[in-house]
Amino acid sequence: MMVSHLRSGAPCKISPRGASMIMRKVRDQPRTTRQDLVNDLKRAGTTFSKKTISNTLRRHGLKSCSARKDPLLKPAHVQARLTFANDHLDDPEEEWEKVMWSDETKIELFGLNSTRRVWRKKKDEYNPKNTIPTVKHGGGNIILWGCFSAKGTGRLHRIEGRMDGAMFREILANNLLPSVRALKMGRGWVFQHDNDPKHTARVTKEWLRKKHLKVLEWPSQSPDLNPIENLWRELKVRIAQRQPRNLKDFGVGQNPCCSVCKPGQDLQETARESEGKEIKMARSAKATFVLCLDVGFSMSNSAPGQEPPFQQAKKVIQKFVQRQVFAENKDELGLVLFGSDNTKNDLAKDGQYQNISVHRRLMIPDFELLEDIQNDVHPGSQQADWLDALVVCMDLLQNETLGKKYERLNIVLLTDLNSQSSPDQLDIIIGSLKRAGITLQFILPFPVDGGGSSPPHGGKGLSREQQQGLEMTKQVMMSLDEEDGLDEVYTFSDAIEKLSVFKRIEKRPMAWPCTLTIGSSLAIKIVGYKAVCEERPRKSWSVVDAQTHQKDDVKRDVVYCLNDDEETEVQKDDTIQGYRYGSDIVPFSKVDQDQMKYKTDGKSFAVLGFTKQSTINRHQFMGTQVLKVFAPKDDEHAGVALSGLIRALDEMKMVAVVRYVYARNGNPQVGAAFPCIKSKYECLVYVQLPFMEDLRQYTFPSLENNKKYTPSEDQLSAVDSLIDSMMLEDGEKNDLFKVNHIPNPQYQRLFQCLHYRVVNPSAPLPPMDPWLTAALQRPLAVATRCHSPLETLKKKFPLKEVVKKKELKTSKELFGKSTDEPDAKKAKVDEEEDFNLADITEGNITQVGSVDPARDFRTLIRQKRLPFGEVCQQLTGRIEQLLGNKNMIYYMKCIPCIQTFREQSVQVGNADHYNSYIQSLKKSIPVRGLQEFWDMLVQDTLTLINKEEVEGSTFSIHDAKQFLTADLKKEMVEAPVVDDTGDVDDLLDMM
Repeated sequence: MMVSHLRSGAPCKISPRGASMIMRKVRDQPRTTRQDLVNDLKRAGTTFSKKTISNTLRRHGLKSCSARKDPLLKPAHVQARLTFANDHLDDPEEEWEKVMWSDETKIELFGLNSTRRVWRKKKDEYNPKNTIPTVKHGGGNIILWGCFSAKGTGRLHRIEGRMDGAMFREILANNLLPSVRALKMGRGWVFQHDNDPKHTARVTKEWLRKKHLKVLEWPSQSPDLNPIENLWRELKVRIAQRQPRNLKDFGVGQNPCCSVCKPGQDLQETARESEGKEIKMARSAKATFVLCLDVGFSMSNSAPGQEPPFQQAKKVIQKFVQRQVFAENKDELGLVLFGSDNTKNDLAKDGQYQNISVHRRLMIPDFELLEDIQNDVHPGSQQADWLDALVVCMDLLQNETLGKKYERLNIVLLTDLNSQSSPDQLDIIIGSLKRAGITLQFILPFPVDGGGSSPPHGGKGLSREQQQGLEMTKQVMMSLDEEDGLDEVYTFSDAIEKLSVFKRIEKRPMAWPCTLTIGSSLAIKIVGYKAVCEERPRKSWSVVDAQTHQKDDVKRDVVYCLNDDEETEVQKDDTIQGYRYGSDIVPFSKVDQDQMKYKTDGKSFAVLGFTKQSTINRHQFMGTQVLKVFAPKDDEHAGVALSGLIRALDEMKMVAVVRYVYARNGNPQVGAAFPCIKSKYECLVYVQLPFMEDLRQYTFPSLENNKKYTPSEDQLSAVDSLIDSMMLEDGEKNDLFKVNHIPNPQYQRLFQCLHYRVVNPSAPLPPMDPWLTAALQRPLAVATRCHSPLETLKKKFPLKEVVKKKELKTSKELFGKSTDEPDAKKAKVDEEEDFNLADITEGNITQVGSVDPARDFRTLIRQKRLPFGEVCQQLTGRIEQLLGNKNMIYYMKCIPCIQTFREQSVQVGNADHYNSYIQSLKKSIPVRGLQEFWDMLVQDTLTLINKEEVEGSTFSIHDAKQFLTADLKKEMVEAPVVDDTGDVDDLLDMM
């Protein structure tokens, strides 16, 4: 039996009818206050307090909130915003990083337009603490224009007076373009501003067009979409905290943000945070390093023939800094020198912390720091306590990182420990390192486990100071990390070797969320990550002035002109794209190009079917990337479904053939998704497969057609032995040549040369580093194994130099007949002498093609399947076809054809076809406008074939020379009449 007990607490004072009236009033008029509701109930005959009203509303799920500001939108504005969102829904994050956001804002200095509540006693309403300062008509204000991007904040400009279009363009010229250069936005950046009339004026658009600025299309009435609004809010909050009473208190100088926050630091962090709120860009955490270098006089001492520890430490510093410069990250770096002749640090008081100098405070490393290290860091004549230097580094880190977020704080100490150190404060220093979360690394001239018997640098053993310093180093490192502390102590030689390889650019993986679909009823949420992708350095080459080395001193203007005598200038808007199809050009407008693009429904990873893994060959892999596909981290159902698919594919040795589309504006691909099961994860590995047009089908004749060149069993065995000896796997299947561990030599050499050129502006570039050259050589184990098989291979395949006899092209040899051996045998010998790889790869050529006419002509002449005259006619037809395009590319393709035509005519001993064609070509030059092509013929001296070259020619050497120098505009002198050779032809026919 169930008994219903009364609920504890006082009964509700407001009746259900009264509560319904309150809810109806609030629902119809959300801005109704509690006092209004009290008055309404009072007029109805009941009296309640405001607290009772509040409790009633809360019981019904309502609470008092500040009304959000929302732009007043018309239906057209809503449609424009929706279209903008759909167009950019699938844009990758890299595209948003290229946007330079901008806007104007007004900041009230007095009488802030926001509600404030205060707790006060009765009659204290006019106490200054309980008031908000106001002035007549709202008080002073300031109008600012600013910009920012993913790389940081740009310039902040104060607008004085009324801004019109001319002032806006001046602001862009003086602030926008310098900000882009300062932030190193690179090429392809996009400018964003709203649709203010000053921004969309015709003159402003023309100015942007002339500056070649790409503008992001922006929907009207959409200030809330601009991430710069978060930046303005932060700026206004900081100004409100300062409570300025006039413009002087506000500090509006040349750059107002200087008085609000530290430029490039706090406000820049706010810019990054605000942008992340809008477009959620992934960023890697920053780290900071302080390099503490011992420059005392003991660092300059070394044994004869040995490099001083100072020079080794300096190399370590240089390599570390240049790695950071080329890594293109935001890590900050400082440099402290101890043992220097001067003292420059914040703790140098009362004679303490002397001979310690902060050479560079925490900043992003640059080429200027590399130059300073090269030219300004020298050995000193003093000694300093390395523990004091460590304390100065800790103080520098704590002061410079105050209020910032860093993933790692690190101090690197480079010293020989050959100075007096006091261990009195060692425990305090260790405790401070632990509390501050600072990690420590030592780089010494000698190994930490060498003890007192190990010589520091090829000389005597360790000194007493060094032994004491080494024990203190061990104590510090073991206290910070009991297990692996000593692993952070390196020698100079080990550090130089490890730092010689430039660090690759670290990038956080960017997720590609999508849905894997199988048919119309099965969908699995997935996330893709790039597993393999070609790395390209972000820094690119720029054109600078040869004298000043400044990029801004070089201006580049692109002008479009007609191909006429006056070179009439044409505006870019008056040009369209054209597709060259043979000798014709098919015009394509912007509308045509947009309509031609493949329209997709967005991202896609749809399974088209399944096939055996054996049907997908390795040589069919293509594309520029490999994707690993996982289930979303917190989606258990997707994880179970995808795991089942992966394991089924693995058990059945199958792959999924999928249709892959990266984004809405991307072209579709067809690829294979392979199952990948590891001990820690499982995923699908997607690789792009070729379409029909991507395949290259070639037919080669068999190498076994000619029995003379068929290898013997001994030769085949020798090749097999060589292949076995060069296998990159040892007996335990360990790869001896791991390509994924080898740095790209192109980038390593580039960075090496860039660093060398910075510190040595006029010296020749150095040779490639030996370690890089050695990294590309065969592994030592492989080179040793293959030595003997290589010698055997040389013996089995002896090489002999074949000197080809120069053929004498005389009439006797052309028409004569040797009695020593029959013609068939001579032809066979000649064929054997002319045998080369081209005979194998040329295939079955039946006519002169358009891809390589010169090669086809030579092949047909060598095959002797067609009459010489017919082959010449085919070649001249191809030359005329190419000349019809009237383009330098086709001219350059015609020159080898005429060269080959002349060479083969000389070899065959028939000059009539060539001389006849070259004469007719010259006559047509003025009419066809081929003067440029004729100049190329003259430059290559492609003249007539004279009697000295071919006996049957009717031209002398003088005629051939005169042929190229004669004026084209004059009537060509008729060539001498060729003797009638009809009788000879008839005689040959009868033979």
